[in-house]
Amino acid sequence: MASLHVILARESTRAIIFRRGPSNRWAFIGWDRRDDSFQLGQWIKGRLHPKRSDLSPDGKHILYFHCDYRHFDGISSWTAISRWPYVTAVSFHPYAASYHGGGLWIDDSRYWLNDWEGNLHRDAYLDASLTQVKDYDPGHPQYGEDMSVYIPRLNHAGWTFHDAVVGRATRQHVEYDKLVGFKFSKRYSKAWSLSLICHCDSDRFKGDSSYWDEYSLLRKDGTAVALPDWDWGDVDGDRLVWSEAGRLYAGFMDDGGLIHSKLLGDFTDMKFEPIEPPYERKRYVGKP
Repeated sequence: MASLHVILARESTRAIIFRRGPSNRWAFIGWDRRDDSFQLGQWIKGRLHPKRSDLSPDGKHILYFHCDYRHFDGISSWTAISRWPYVTAVSFHPYAASYHGGGLWIDDSRYWLNDWEGNLHRDAYLDASLTQVKDYDPGHPQYGEDMSVYIPRLNHAGWTFHDAVVGRATRQHVEYDKLVGFKFSKRYSKAWSLSLICHCDSDRFKGDSSYWDEYSLLRKDGTAVALPDWDWGDVDGDRLVWSEAGRLYAGFMDDGGLIHSKLLGDFTDMKFEPIEPPYERKRYVGKP
């Protein structure tokens, strides 16, 4: 079954859709929210990490983290920057691990890479118009893997962080408190907010990942309407946008709840097709 994860540009109407399926095949799809039109970028095979990826505020560049585990020239993963909506890199940073990786856009031309202790990104080739900022503070503790990028990215996108979600676990017959997620919300209107719990519980999976999102609509009186079928969701101006099972939807809210929902795009029936980007493709040839 196809699934979608979407990043909305903070200062433009562009968005990037990461569409997964089947298995480890991913399509990059550009979305222009002015007219809800779509453009297929390219496909990539391997393990893409959308929650460690980001879209520049102007929507012109995608920063994404990818693993293929073949260990070519000592690398098993990389963080790349491409032009929207394509995969082909204009800046390429080899990495030597799957822990951490990825990064964030600081503004339209400056970005930060999510290094971890001894595992540092290398510079293979770089776009001269873009600058890596190494001393940037993302403003949130390093929780590793997805959350070290995803949490500050949500903050940048206007989500309000509330608190950590703690559950009980047992190991060797001893019970203890365990971090299982983080709770956010984004205001839709005076009456409604969109609530998000970012799960990161290694003992609880959705699909093949322990990193998954749980959405609900929260009334001002504190009561919630669960949205168990949503894979991704956000507030886009005066509307809600969300994905379910490879399909992208939009709708509006009144005091009674969700109204006027409509299908924007059905991406369930897609197959790989080779697409060349409209810019030069560089090649990584290994260490000099």
